[in-house]
Amino acid sequence: MTGTPVPPPVAGIEHIMIPPGVALSSWASINIGWDTCVPLDGYIITTRYRTWILDPISNMYVPVYQPWELVSQELICTSHTEPFQQPEPFFTANPGIYGTSISGIVDGSCFDYFKIFDQISVAYLEANGSYDSTPIENETIPDPIDALTQFRPDTRESVIVTYEIKTEYNVGLSDVTDILNVTQVVTQDTNNWSAQVKGYVNGALFTLGARPQK
Repeated sequence: MTGTPVPPPVAGIEHIMIPPGVALSSWASINIGWDTCVPLDGYIITTRYRTWILDPISNMYVPVYQPWELVSQELICTSHTEPFQQPEPFFTANPGIYGTSISGIVDGSCFDYFKIFDQISVAYLEANGSYDSTPIENETIPDPIDALTQFRPDTRESVIVTYEIKTEYNVGLSDVTDILNVTQVVTQDTNNWSAQVKGYVNGALFTLGARPQK
């Protein structure tokens, strides 16, 4: 004899983060460095409209996915201002009818280390500069440079980046807005500062004997 089923879960939008993180509604973590560009390839969000039906055998509600209309969608970073090296790091699906829509981070996009681990302080003189060149601060260091003039590390092992995906959709009545907050842990190695600084100092043009131009 079966019992009375509980009310069905609420129908609505379902988002799945790929690759998934450990926490609910999160992307997998990524490790970055202050002197590199680590691309976030394959970081996407799939979006479907989910309803529920009662399975007569188990007397449990099971999900069913149906076509839905995407009216508009927006994906932004809410924790940091312009945290990527690229000017347009996000993409979303165009309006239309979907079974599953896909949004996410554009392949090849890299975090701007100095926007994420923003407690670091770095300065360098650009290569082949004049004698009165002004140090460039808190930017990814190119190769070569004339000299590394300052380095104070951000010693945090990780920073949490948060995003918001806003989806306006319709399933036959009026438009509905769904908002989901997504998190991602960004990590860094904190045990090789000396080696990295030594590499830049030893490879600097002034160390190799160059002199500033007049």
